[in-house]
Amino acid sequence: MTFNMLLFTTATIILIIVSILLAYSLVRAYWRLARRQENRDQPRSGLILETVWTLMPLGLLAVLLILTFQAI
Repeated sequence: MTFNMLLFTTATIILIIVSILLAYSLVRAYWRLARRQENRDQPRSGLILETVWTLMPLGLLAVLLILTFQAI
């Protein structure tokens, strides 16, 4: 296995792990929001902003993975 393939494989594994952790945190945030729905007088807690802020690192890792693959 060449160094480039090792680097690509490592980047792919990191992307998968981070994707799983981000999906877990988003699902947990939605569960928390669903439990708070009984108090509808409270304003929405910025769930859209939190979702975008959480998905930004995933996009960055995907771009880095593509660039790594093209460099091989």
